[in-house]
Amino acid sequence: MTTKQTPALNLIRDILQSHGSSYWLTNALQSAELRDPVDVLRDAETLVHIFKMRWDEIVRESRESVTS
Repeated sequence: MTTKQTPALNLIRDILQSHGSSYWLTNALQSAELRDPVDVLRDAETLVHIFKMRWDEIVRESRESVTS
């Protein structure tokens, strides 16, 4: 069976083959390959939410230290 080539699958392939891609990203893409894309998307959205919160905390702490 041949895997259909799509823009998303081509991008995943390119990232996996790139020497400039981070280990974390390539590992995440490889582990997500066999999962349900909806579950992967939900997990990715959760990660984005968590790290946006963390980024906001870092910026807030940085501003507070400058004004103190």
